[in-house]
Amino acid sequence: MLEIFGLTGLLQGLAVAYGLLAIGVLALVVWMADTTRGKAIAAATVVGIFGAWPVSEYLNYQARETAEAEAKATRDAFAREAWAYFRKKCDESSGEKIYVKVASARSVLVMKPLPPASEKDIQDQHWFGDPYSNATPISSRGDSAARKLISDSKAGDGRVHKGLEFVEMEEGKGDAVRLIRVARTNGSPEMEISEITKPVSRYGVSWEDISTPADRRYWVAGSRFRVVDIQTGAVVAERVGFLIEPGFGSTAGFRKPWLIARSSANTCPALTSFDYSDQQFISRLFRSQEEK
Repeated sequence: MLEIFGLTGLLQGLAVAYGLLAIGVLALVVWMADTTRGKAIAAATVVGIFGAWPVSEYLNYQARETAEAEAKATRDAFAREAWAYFRKKCDESSGEKIYVKVASARSVLVMKPLPPASEKDIQDQHWFGDPYSNATPISSRGDSAARKLISDSKAGDGRVHKGLEFVEMEEGKGDAVRLIRVARTNGSPEMEISEITKPVSRYGVSWEDISTPADRRYWVAGSRFRVVDIQTGAVVAERVGFLIEPGFGSTAGFRKPWLIARSSANTCPALTSFDYSDQQFISRLFRSQEEK
């Protein structure tokens, strides 16, 4: 930092001048003293006066170095502990499960959408808003996630996962809540939104943050995405995932903790690009049953 402002050379020059001044004063008082004892006392006084500041600065420097080393050791130990905790959660609890055989489906009803997220939320260690699924800092997180279920996507192996034909969900607040259908529009990237009176989907989906206080102590977020048979109430399939924020809440360089943490390296199951993991899970669920 000092080099950036060109202060290093100035400080070095001041140090040299301070040393020369001390030597000059020392020589002067020794020369002026009449006796050997007087010369010794004068020399000791000058050394004490001029040596106090350098010694104090050195001791303060040593204290800062020790404090920084201890702080770094504490941070490194916490990081190792947090990553070990995250990997244990991944090994023991994450993954995709299919409980009931299902028929193919053209649509789903969003039973429990993702809650809204603010800029403050995505920096909050204890924001239980499912940052694994989607941490986009907008009020329409649920809408955005639902639209992803409709879009086609390409997996890492190059296989195209076809999106649903439409998604049914609630929109609005209070008295303005309405049931809408977000549908695929042939030949256009735009989605068609229409108001409906009742849902027709056989299956529903829900997102849920399942983090515990122990998870959030290590900046770990737990997530559950479920597919439910609306007629029977049975959970037919679910995905449980975990995310760790590797910066542990750092906002340096304008970081947005929960948002920047969403990558394949920090999640299990590893998130695919562009947030299509849940869409691909549904696609595999219905396709696997069709293939059977």
